[in-house]
Amino acid sequence: MSTEVIRCPRCGSGNIVGYRGSYECMNCRQVFTSSKISENLTIEEATAFIGRSNVQKILHKIKDSSIEVIEPKFTYGEGVEYPKLREIGLSIQAVEPALEDLSKSEILVKEASSNIILCPICYSHKLSLQLVCSVCGSLNLEKGQVLEHLTCGYIGFEKDFQKDGRLICPKCRKPLKALGVDYKRQKNVYKCLDCRSLLPLPERRYICENSHTFKEEEIILKKIYRYRVNPAAKNIIEQLTIDLRPILVEGIKLGLYVRSPATVTGRSGVEHEFSIAFWKDVKYMNAPDAVVEIQLSDETVNEMIILALYAKMIDVGVKKVILAVLPELSEEARKLARIYGIKVIESRDFNKLIEEVKKNLKDVVATLKASETL
Repeated sequence: MSTEVIRCPRCGSGNIVGYRGSYECMNCRQVFTSSKISENLTIEEATAFIGRSNVQKILHKIKDSSIEVIEPKFTYGEGVEYPKLREIGLSIQAVEPALEDLSKSEILVKEASSNIILCPICYSHKLSLQLVCSVCGSLNLEKGQVLEHLTCGYIGFEKDFQKDGRLICPKCRKPLKALGVDYKRQKNVYKCLDCRSLLPLPERRYICENSHTFKEEEIILKKIYRYRVNPAAKNIIEQLTIDLRPILVEGIKLGLYVRSPATVTGRSGVEHEFSIAFWKDVKYMNAPDAVVEIQLSDETVNEMIILALYAKMIDVGVKKVILAVLPELSEEARKLARIYGIKVIESRDFNKLIEEVKKNLKDVVATLKASETL
């Protein structure tokens, strides 16, 4: 599957939303179809986008709660959030990039939902609106219904015409009797009490929570999206949300501290993801004592997975590595794994794969304990 941005065939814009193979350009509104949909999405292609733990949390929530659509919600206090994902404990700063990754993989389909305005300086969504006199810049405005006395031409707020239950012109003192004959009424007119100007539409000015002031033409308009689960990707979701709890429980029984998925910072400063990481003690800041990497595929896995895993091993400094592969590695990949000291477990049955990982984890713990006595 190509990861190139789908572009509008009319104007070339990448500002596209789509669902089930039908796309709409948000710039020129052209509607078109594309063959680049998820029907042929493979495990490897999806994993390229969704290896990170935040994405895994969203996928598990989608599966466990049978979510079809992830709708956004905006409140002044919290900003944009996705209520159906609230329980997974991620901030919106973490949720949005994860949803974008799932959209790029075509597991989720992104659809325009709404928009909000942000401060152009600090990007805060907490804004207040001020109306300003467009003539003198004063904030001293008053709003009301305006009457125009057609006989003498006087214009003013209706309250200024009120006298003893009747409408009397403040200028010529004549009564106003018939609407449309001797006077007209305009609703929602503003009057500047400093320069006395009447303003059908005052200038708008915004102030954010951090006291930044800006005009309407300076605001940032942020699009808000809903994300719909692509029906063609449901099988992929099933495979990518495998239940690793038996391995985690086994690690805990063996006296290890466990994280899954685990993000570990290497010596280079780069963060690396592992399916499961184990520590002999609770100092998670140190390199894990052992890791398990799960690799699911639709076909034989080549040596690139070994090279990538070895690079992570060296940077992180972990010595004990188990690679569990479904269905199998290529012969070249097996040779590299032996050279790099990676324990490989292969099976076409996922349950058997998990059981073999548990057995090998016991051997790893025994080796770790033996090294402590030396």
